[in-house]
Order: sequence, then C-alpha cells, then structure tokens
Amino acid sequence: MRLFYHMLHYWRGARCLKIEDFPGAILHFSKVIQLNPRNYYAYHNRGVALQGMGSYASSIADFGLALKLKPNAQTFGARGVSRKLLGDFDGAFDDQTRALALDPRVAAAHGELAFLHHVKGDSDRAIVESTTAIGLAPNDPIMQRGRGYIQFCRGRFDAAAADMERSLALEFDPYAVLFLYLSLARLSGRARPDLAAVASRWTAAQWPGPVFDLLMERSTAQQVLNATATAPEQAEAYFYIGEWHLLNGRHDEAARALEIALRSLPPWFNEYSAARSELARLAETVAAAS
Repeated sequence: MRLFYHMLHYWRGARCLKIEDFPGAILHFSKVIQLNPRNYYAYHNRGVALQGMGSYASSIADFGLALKLKPNAQTFGARGVSRKLLGDFDGAFDDQTRALALDPRVAAAHGELAFLHHVKGDSDRAIVESTTAIGLAPNDPIMQRGRGYIQFCRGRFDAAAADMERSLALEFDPYAVLFLYLSLARLSGRARPDLAAVASRWTAAQWPGPVFDLLMERSTAQQVLNATATAPEQAEAYFYIGEWHLLNGRHDEAARALEIALRSLPPWFNEYSAARSELARLAETVAAAS
C-alpha cells in the first residue's frame, strides 16, 4: 500500500509539473519525499516546481538534496539556473561547468554558459558555447535566440538577424521579433522593416505589444510606459524607447532612456546586456566625434 501511494503521488506530481501547476507538483512531490526521503527524482522535480514559482532559494536547497543522493548533470544545470536568477553568476557558472563535466552533450548547459561568459564580458567564448548548444539542439529556438542576443550586443546585426529568423521559423516569440526588427533596422543599406505583419500576431493588450506600436510610430513613449503593469515591464520599456530614439537619430534621448533601463533591469534580462552594449557604442560615437 505504501508503494501504491508513493507511485500515485509521484504520477500526480509529474502531471502537475507538465501542466505547470507548480503548487500541486510541490504538494505531491512532498508526499513522495515523506514516504521515501531518498527519492532523488522527487527532490529534483520539487526543485523544478519551486523554480517555476520563483522560489529560487528553496529550489536550490532541493536541488542540493537531490545532488547528495545522485550527482546528475540535469540537476546541476537546474540549480545553476536558479543561482543565475538570484544574481549569483559565479555559482551558476560553477554548476553549469559541473553539469558539462558529467555530460558534455547537455545543450542547455552550454547555452547557460554562453550567457554567463557574455555577462562576464567574454563574448568570443560566449559565441563558441552558444554555437555548441545549437549544434547539440538545432531545433531548439531558445538556443538560436540566445546566440542572436549575443550577436546583437556584439554589433553583429546581420548575424543577429539570421539567428532570430531561424528561431522564429521554429517558434514565434515577440522578443525575437523585436530584436530581429532592431537588427535589420541597423544594417547599412537596409530599409526599416515593416512590423505590421508580425505585430498582428501579438495584440496590443499583451506586453510587449505596446512596443510594436511605438516602433511602428503608432504610439508615443509615454503611452508605452503607461501600458506597463510591472517594474520589469517598465524597465524593458525604457530599453525599447531608447532603441526607438536611436533609430530616429536622437542620441541624447536614447542615452537617457538606455541608462534608466540599465539601472532598472535585472542583469539576467537580455535587454540589460543590450542596453549596456548600446551605451558603449554611443560613448564610442561621441568620442570619435570630439
């Protein structure tokens, strides 16, 4: 009977996890752990559910308990993500490295290392890791987008556009569309692309819908700010407002908006790294002109 309840709660927990019912998953995997405190999978899966709820410190604790029972690349990688989302980039780097030491073919770990190299300023190594991730998971749009963001920050707008186009062939993502547009708009000799077709797939009521309207000159910067519902959305809004000013040649206004974005965005947001790169490019432009 004990085994029956153990399997029942595990099955229900797995089902809850699949449909992203994180509280339900936590409840059922906790029952499994009560019945069998040495069940590695229950600790790992409860950690995943806690991570999904934004309880990153608690998820790290569960991943640690799982790793004591069974060192595993998947769990090291998952704990690395939670550490990244708490801003512990060194801890995240260590976990992803340990994941790859156990299994060098984990594409997600290579993708995470690419991001971590990028935020540490080693964009060359970031591209190597990101390209490895794409080679291991060529049909994963996340890996393709990840390299596209890094290329954008490097100022390789042609490469960024190509990666975003490939990612969008695999999965629609509004942020990939925005960075594709920004990349194409920055390419020398290319006309500003028309966002109308792709913007129709993302209603203005959904964030980042208002950004599409701004870039298509159908709204104002203030309207975009008024449309934000959370602090992260407002921080993102300042980044895209900065890009809008930049595309229209208003460098001073662009710098002011991008500086606000840089102060406000969490450092693991793609817009944070992009804002930092854009400000560096603006500074180089000013220095060259003086």
